[in-house]
Amino acid sequence: LATIAALLGLGWRLRGPRLGIVLAYAWAAWPFSLYAMNCNSNDTLVALLGALTLLVAGRPAARGAMAAIGGFTKFATLALVPLMATHDTRPGTRGRTVARYAAGALAASAVVWAPILLGGESLHTIYDRTIGFQIGRKAPFSFWGWYDLTLPQHVWQDLVGLAALAAAILIAVELSATYWFYLYLVWFFPPLIVALLGRYGPPEREPLRRPAPAAAPA
Repeated sequence: LATIAALLGLGWRLRGPRLGIVLAYAWAAWPFSLYAMNCNSNDTLVALLGALTLLVAGRPAARGAMAAIGGFTKFATLALVPLMATHDTRPGTRGRTVARYAAGALAASAVVWAPILLGGESLHTIYDRTIGFQIGRKAPFSFWGWYDLTLPQHVWQDLVGLAALAAAILIAVELSATYWFYLYLVWFFPPLIVALLGRYGPPEREPLRRPAPAAAPA
């Protein structure tokens, strides 16, 4: 419901209520949204935070905070943080915009990590239970996990940095992961539908044409 509300607001801001309804309906009607919810996973939280990041994209500090929180929800989405930093950077204001973005990201990071670090967990333990665990995780749900193609996988991982859009980056990151599952499809869906549907306006109505009068009988 929160993702529906975020997409409704995002579409409304872009092109008015019609696009907002279309984006919200697309999320609700997508089968994998229901699939992730039925599995009771936290993957829809990634989608929500991605939609919220786009919703506050015009405010650098808020955008940085949402991008950081989204990245710490699933570490793969940290790939979006550099991309979001460059949004709406204009000559003369680029440094100030990036600084406000970084301040928001750092503040959100401090809020997220303070309970863990103040609780006495070491950085080594945190790494082992997050990134280290994911690196060694195997799964038959991805191309690399099924065929165990280590070298081609490393080649693909080097190309991830070439992606320029949020949806493209998330898709590329998912394709490079050994452990992959269908729940992850919801990660990139909000930016994807915005990119695909956001540039279209409402359909133009054709003028009503009156039928030609029937010819009089000879």
